[in-house]
Amino acid sequence: MKKRVLSVFLFLCFIGNAQDIQQSPLVFQLSAKQNIFSLDAIIPLYLSFKNTSNKTVTLILPGREKTGQAILRLSYYAIHNDVYTEVFREALLLGSDSVEKVGEWIRNLRPGDSLQFPLLLNDAENEGLESASYHRLPRLPEGQYALRILYNPLKRPMAPYFYTIQESQDTTAPDAHKLNIPKEGIASDLFLFELRKNTEVRNMQRSETDERCSLKCRMCKAIEAKHWGTVERIIASQAAKEVKSKWTPHWTEPHRAVFWIYPGPEAILSSLPTYTYRKLIFYSEGEYHYADLSWQLGKILRFNTRIKRGIDFLFASDINIPTSDLEYIQLRSFKLNK
Repeated sequence: MKKRVLSVFLFLCFIGNAQDIQQSPLVFQLSAKQNIFSLDAIIPLYLSFKNTSNKTVTLILPGREKTGQAILRLSYYAIHNDVYTEVFREALLLGSDSVEKVGEWIRNLRPGDSLQFPLLLNDAENEGLESASYHRLPRLPEGQYALRILYNPLKRPMAPYFYTIQESQDTTAPDAHKLNIPKEGIASDLFLFELRKNTEVRNMQRSETDERCSLKCRMCKAIEAKHWGTVERIIASQAAKEVKSKWTPHWTEPHRAVFWIYPGPEAILSSLPTYTYRKLIFYSEGEYHYADLSWQLGKILRFNTRIKRGIDFLFASDINIPTSDLEYIQLRSFKLNK
């Protein structure tokens, strides 16, 4: 790809153009816990969307697609003497040999709400398996860089149901039930970072201000030792009872070995039994491990149901026998995607 050297003036013009692109009620930001990284380290970034409009909007986020146009496209700029040079831009189309196609991730954002999720650059172990690890850091020398991400879901199959394309000369009133997005997409702010050789990169957790669990936490010790059976048993036992242990807090509380917990489903079926799920990212010895968990909520007491029906039929009564257990919670599956 031919490099394009931008002067400070032209780069500021570019920033202005990016801001013009981002004339949308959906604010897209890129951040990280630090901005100095090793060339060979995994770089955890955080992408956040905020809905500044007065209506609920729908987001199409990267899933495990293998064909079509990428929803997120990364561009890298080398910085030298206040001159920005574009040194790499990701391909527009997804590669045919990437991950299995299972559809996009759909989320709704109410007015004022925001959503954040991680992006792990250079996570070679999970590349092609998880959407958060899809992007590989290009081969770059030591130096200072700027990263910009373009969010454009307009070419995905579900896009016509949620978005209208904003044309610069279009005077037609936008659809009140859809999000108006420029055809170029929405640009993130610039994230400035530095690459160095042999830099010690500390383990970056969910939040630098969280009160972490104890060093004696059984769950974190099991994750760090990669004893996944123990991790599964701890989460299963915590699902079935109230947890009040200072040594092993509930799995949804901050843990030093739990890098990320994805939000759960926005709605579940009201009929019993019903099911819910969560995805987690564990951290152990410089590696990230993805896990898919699912639970059964509620249970029909079939024996009690048959007894109640029989007694009610014989005696024309309505005997008070419980036929369901609303408090029932059981971990149904713990699948480590690695």
